[in-house]
Amino acid sequence: MSITQEPKQRKRKIYKGQTYSARRNADRAQRARKRMRTERREQMRQHSKFKVKVIRFYRQLREQMGERQAAERTLACWQPTQLWRFPLCLSSIGNYFQGFHI
Repeated sequence: MSITQEPKQRKRKIYKGQTYSARRNADRAQRARKRMRTERREQMRQHSKFKVKVIRFYRQLREQMGERQAAERTLACWQPTQLWRFPLCLSSIGNYFQGFHI
């Protein structure tokens, strides 16, 4: 046992402030993730509501006139003039109509 041994390395001491700081950072990150998820859900909800409004408008017009004319009037009425509205074209009106059963 004449071999000299190096002293054991001690574990670094973690102070209370470091622990609290790490917890605060983790909480901030978790809140940011939740906020992003909530915003994404809200945007999807708004998009779905927009689709429903467009489809209902299109169906009302469709009872009175031809498919092409109803789609063109729907497109003219629901062109994106405000930030919350979503882009719309003739083909998307047909896609909305086929995919939704209101």
